[in-house]
Amino acid sequence: MKTSPDLFNMESLSFDDERHGRAEGGFLAHVLRHSNRRHKYFYFRTAIELRAIAEKFGRSNYRYLHLSCHADVEGISTTLDSLSYQELAEALRPYLRGKRVFFSACGAANQQSADALMTATGCLSVMGPSEDIRFDDNAIVWASFYHRIFRLPDNETEEHVVAMKRQQLIDTASRLAQFYHVPFRFFYRDNFGRVQSRVFSKRVL
Repeated sequence: MKTSPDLFNMESLSFDDERHGRAEGGFLAHVLRHSNRRHKYFYFRTAIELRAIAEKFGRSNYRYLHLSCHADVEGISTTLDSLSYQELAEALRPYLRGKRVFFSACGAANQQSADALMTATGCLSVMGPSEDIRFDDNAIVWASFYHRIFRLPDNETEEHVVAMKRQQLIDTASRLAQFYHVPFRFFYRDNFGRVQSRVFSKRVL
């Protein structure tokens, strides 16, 4: 099934983040409202809400899933709950074929999350910052990332075109890592279906 090249944006923050207005996903939704690109934004506080919103993601058939939250090498945190990457994958697994996952979460772009989300799901890639980054850097780099990729040619229905799109994402992430001094890690499937990874280092100041 062909996916729609649009963004499904999910966010869950701590009470302190909420109090101080540190909603990077909300900022991203505000930016996207000024474009012609379709997008959806959902805020959630619990694992139950996450699973309900995941079903909406599946029904939308949007290709890009952006997940803004707190995380570490073991899993993610919602406002009131925590989930291992395996639990997150179980919630998302029915909806990941032909999709790409982007974590706006420190520590989430790791081998454990990639294995959970990309094993037997058909997920094409997982990307996120490879170390802790500031909120303001996080917000601007993701807005710039989507601004760029939404202007790239769209067609991921054929194998050679998927590979071309993958390279475009790699090139974009690499340039942004240098420009904004924010490192990324990108997990993807090569032409043989094997999961590979690339690290895009920030520029040395």
